[in-house]
Amino acid sequence: MTSKLAPWQRLDALKSFFYPSLQFDMRIARHRKSTWTGIDSFLRPLIKS
Repeated sequence: MTSKLAPWQRLDALKSFFYPSLQFDMRIARHRKSTWTGIDSFLRPLIKS
């Protein structure tokens, strides 16, 4: 996540746009659990940095 946003702005953007867009896919199980685990593993270090 390379942007000129402040850390709190990046988290707000994720909460406002990214997570809601994935919610439907999660509810209808469009992807396997391993795919969601991969997305989670990819995003965690980026969010913590």
